Amino acid sequence: MTIICGVLNFIFLLGMLLNFYIYSNKIDPQTQFFDIAIIYRNKSQNNDKIISQYYVNWKTNKPIPTNNRVYDFGPFRYFIEYDIDTLGIDKKDWVKVN
Repeated sequence: MTIICGVLNFIFLLGMLLNFYIYSNKIDPQTQFFDIAIIYRNKSQNNDKIISQYYVNWKTNKPIPTNNRVYDFGPFRYFIEYDIDTLGIDKKDWVKVN
């Protein structure tokens, strides 16, 4: 019985170390954005916005700001574009909120 438990313990230990190695080398698993402020709102669609947001890098634990274009539909949010350059935006279609 001790031999069987020792072999099973060794197999599970190797599996755990392999699993730890695989997941420690993965890139950010799922990015969650936190809102800072609404920068622009679309003139024709009130739910279409460009929002200044940040996400926390899980390796450095520091916030990284970005501007994203989102469409809010009730409690749901659809991300249309990520990391938008607000200097090249068409001013005819967008209204500055601030």
